[in-house]
Formats: sequence, structure tokens, C-alpha cells
Amino acid sequence: MKALWTWAQSPDELVAVEDLILARCGNRVVALDENGEERWRRAYPRTPARLTLCGRGVAFELSDRSGPTQVMALDLDGKERWRFDRRWGLHFQGLHGDARGVVLYGQDHWDQKGEFPGGQALDRWIGLEAETGACGFDVPPPAEEAPIPCGSWLIATKDRDAQGLVRTDRDATHATLLSSLAISALTANEELVLLGTQGDPGEVVAVELASGRERWRAPGGDNLQMSLYQRWGAWVQGLCPVVYDLATGAQVFCGAPLPPLKSKYEWYSCILGPNALVCYGSGVAFYSLDAASPIRTREKRHDTPAASRFWKGRFLETSADGLTCWNLTTD
Repeated sequence: MKALWTWAQSPDELVAVEDLILARCGNRVVALDENGEERWRRAYPRTPARLTLCGRGVAFELSDRSGPTQVMALDLDGKERWRFDRRWGLHFQGLHGDARGVVLYGQDHWDQKGEFPGGQALDRWIGLEAETGACGFDVPPPAEEAPIPCGSWLIATKDRDAQGLVRTDRDATHATLLSSLAISALTANEELVLLGTQGDPGEVVAVELASGRERWRAPGGDNLQMSLYQRWGAWVQGLCPVVYDLATGAQVFCGAPLPPLKSKYEWYSCILGPNALVCYGSGVAFYSLDAASPIRTREKRHDTPAASRFWKGRFLETSADGLTCWNLTTD
């Protein structure tokens, strides 16, 4: 395991787009190349938030309680592509994007008289096209949580207690209940969704998005974040990090046990790459998929695993010390 480069700033969020890493640091969006060299930066009077993929670029929110909430998209040169203004507020995790565009989940704000447009507060799902920001749909939500784009589909947990999973077409029509399970964690690609179920013991259930068919089940654990990479899925099973084949449900890797969680407020998070797995819990453990024992462990500091990721076979680790690019296959 070898550090290839470091960047002294600690990003709040990261998005990998083609040959660039786009990082949000305070009120700035910064583009880094594969050597950690800065290509460009943009600063804003309001703090960007919810940095997400948007076609060949990124989108993010610029919120303002006294004015419209703006969603802005930048291309890979840092040039503004479009803005979407609306007097409303995005809900928790209410902005998700992919190669096709972004989907929003928010609620209209009241006017200066303390009244809502039309007499009531209205939740909406809104879809914006990646290149132009054109609005493809603006509809009442068929579920009480934020939609996540998965290729031809949108998925969302059914209600605020994460009871069940709803799938719609990409335009938010034809809502279908795919599962009625109580969900503690989920991750998905364009074909399959992995559901971590609540309960003792919990399970991980693989469900096909197109058909709603349950493909397989496996033992789960206390997972907040599971992970997918190509044909594999990863999570912590009991105390052991595991990797499963998505097509067959066969286990292809089981790592040495992690330290037990120290409190009921801690969860495990996994990030899977081409040949390695990184697990966050009470500490942090780095595994090569060639061996059960971790290649490195350390105490957990002010880590933000949601901002860390694999990119081009390397692991970008965000911590209070900054951003480090690791080669996890090098001794």
C-alpha cells in the first residue's frame, strides 16, 4: 500500500467524472487531475452542497432562505452549463445525478405572507436534463423519500421509516412497489438493487429492477453503506467484510473480522474497488481481495467515507488531514 499523492485540503464531497476529480471544499468547487494537480477552481458567495454527477460534469445546490434555491451545473472546464431557480427547499439527500441528468426532491416555500402557493405545501419530484437543464417532469412524489436514478429507473424507499422500495420509470411514472422489506441500507446499479434489511440478524437481498424478482439472499449486518463494483457487491456480514457475485449470490471474498462497533450509533460502511475493499466502523481497515488479513488498519479519525472512493483503480481517501490517493495493491 503506497501513497501516490496528497492534497492538503479536506474535501466535503467528491465526484469522479472521466479524467477529473471534482471536490467541494467550503464555498469552492475544485477540479484535480489524476496526479493531484489543480486544473481549476470556482468560488461562490453561498456554500455549494450535494455535489453530484450530471452528464459530463457536476451539479450542486446553492441554497438561500431569502431567495430561490438554485441548482447549478458545471462542465469539465468549470464553465456554468445551466441554472435552475425555484423558491423551495430540497429535502434530505434531495439531489441525485447520473449521466442523463439530475432528479430533485423538495418542497415549495411559503411567500412573504406566510402562505403556500395554492394554499398548501407541496412536495415535488423534478427531473432536469444533463446538457440543458430542461425540465423533463415535475410531479407529486410517488414515495416519501428522494429518488435515486438507476439507468432507466428511479428508486426510492417508500416512506420516512424506510419501509419498502418503490421503482418508477425515468419520468417518475408507473410507480411499482418492488419490496415491502424494512430497509436499513441500499445500493444499486442499472440492473440490480441490494437491500440491507433491518432486524437481528439482518439480511442482504438482491432484487432485479426490471422484473422485481428476488435473485438471492445472504446474511447481513449493521451496515449503513454497502457498495457495488461491476459484477460484485460488498458489505459487512456480522463482523467480517464480504464480497458476493451479483449474478449468482456466491461469496467470493471474506476478510478477517473487524473490531466490534462501540455503540448503537455506529454502523459499518464499505467501499469496493477492482481489487480492494475499504471498511469503516470503529476503525478503518484496508483489504486486498487476494488475502483475508487487512493490509492496513488505523483508528477512525474525522473520516468522511461518503466522500472517499475508488477511481482508476486507486483509492481516494478523505480525512481531516486532507485527500490522499492510495495504490492499495503495492507493498
